[in-house]
Amino acid sequence: DFSIISNKDLREDDAIMELYELWLAEHKKAYNGLDEKQKRFTVFKDNFLYIHEHNQGNRSYKLGLN
Repeated sequence: DFSIISNKDLREDDAIMELYELWLAEHKKAYNGLDEKQKRFTVFKDNFLYIHEHNQGNRSYKLGLN
């Protein structure tokens, strides 16, 4: 749920990391080692920011995390 992050928090990795940790728990994901987790976080963050930007526009559909 994007509502836990304000627009100003989008520039802070800590806020997105908190959402990432919630997403990991919800989807029962676990990664071997910090390097793998960091790589996956980078992908998650890029996708999250893309989704957020897309959903700010006037479109007929919304994107979400899955």
